[in-house]
Amino acid sequence: MRVRGGKTWKLLEPDPSEVEALARRHNLTRPAAMVLANRGIVRPEEVESFLSPSLRNLSDPLLLKDGEKAAERILSACERGERILIYADYDVDGATGGALLYLFLKEVFPDLDVSIHQNDRMLEGYGLKREHLKRAKEKGVSLVVTVDCGISD
Repeated sequence: MRVRGGKTWKLLEPDPSEVEALARRHNLTRPAAMVLANRGIVRPEEVESFLSPSLRNLSDPLLLKDGEKAAERILSACERGERILIYADYDVDGATGGALLYLFLKEVFPDLDVSIHQNDRMLEGYGLKREHLKRAKEKGVSLVVTVDCGISD
């Protein structure tokens, strides 16, 4: 255990022989092999899939709860020309996901009125803010799509 910033961190210690075997078998550094072992990624096919990701290995997004309803609502808004706001988190996956969604929608629906909002990390912090939603509604936004804002948002 390590104490850092007033918090106690419990570091997982994977089986050293498993770490060494992973490192040798896949030509990895010891820290990389430790991360894989701690995640339970030890079978050769799992390691290869993790280290060499592919679109064909992605889960079906429609398996998410109400994923099909969400997709239908977004498509409906695009086809009807509704004003859409993409509300993306400010971290790297939120920013990237928001940008990808924006670019995709503009590619498929070039005349779509779509914009992106990201909170200022220092001034506004994380998550959906009522004032932003109120302002969006006043501007005629009828659909807000959150990207990486967390399940509670």
